Amino acid sequence: MKNWEELKKFVNKVISEENIAGASIAISKDGNAIFEQGFGYRDLEKELPVTPDTVMGIASISKSFTALEVMKLVDEGVLQTTDLVTKHLPKLKIAGIDMDKLQIRHLLSHTSGLPPVGRRQDHIHFEKHMEYLSEYEIELLGEPGDYFSYANDVFLLLGAILEKYRKCTYARHMTSLLNTLDMKNSTLYVDEIEKLSEVTKNYIYNEVKKEHELADWPRLGVYE
Repeated sequence: MKNWEELKKFVNKVISEENIAGASIAISKDGNAIFEQGFGYRDLEKELPVTPDTVMGIASISKSFTALEVMKLVDEGVLQTTDLVTKHLPKLKIAGIDMDKLQIRHLLSHTSGLPPVGRRQDHIHFEKHMEYLSEYEIELLGEPGDYFSYANDVFLLLGAILEKYRKCTYARHMTSLLNTLDMKNSTLYVDEIEKLSEVTKNYIYNEVKKEHELADWPRLGVYE
C-alpha cells in the first residue's frame, strides 16, 4: 500500500469499532520491514502508547513457531509429514479416530477429523492431555484429511513430539528458538512477563459496562 495514511486511518477505525485497546502493525517486503507503527494504548490508565516494540500476547500465532520447528525435524530426517502420529507418540489414542490413518500433516493442517474439544488448561503435561483425548467422547467430523476444523487440542500434540526429540520441555525449546531469532524480549512463561520491557496491559472489553477491564494473563497449560 503506497498511501500509509489510508492504512493508519483503517487500523484506527478497526480498533475503535472493535473496542481494541491497542495494536501494532508491521509489514515486510523481501525480508525487510517497510512499515511499523503502534496504535492505541498499552496502558490506558497512564495513556502509554503502543509502539512497534510493545510486547503483546500472540496467542495462536505460536502455532507457526511450532510448525517451523516440526519442519526442522523433517529437514533433519527425524520424521516426515506423512508419518503416522503413533510412530512418534506410540501410546497415543484419540477416541473415535483410526490411529492408523492419522498423520503428522493432519495435525499441522487441522484436518484430524476431530471437532473442537472442551479446553483443559489445567493440564501442564502433554501426557496428561493425551490421556484426556483418549477418553473424550465426541462425534467425529470424518476421517483424517476429510475436513478442516481448527483444533487446539490436536495441534498441541506436535509440542509433545518436539519435547520427545529436543529432550527438553516445549516452552524451554521454543524460548531457545526465540533467542536464536533475536527475539530476546519475548517469553512463553507468564511469570517472566514482568521482567520484559514495554509490556502491554492485558485488557478485556466489558460489553455491559462499555469499558476495558484489566485481566490476568491466562495460564494455558499445554496449549499453544
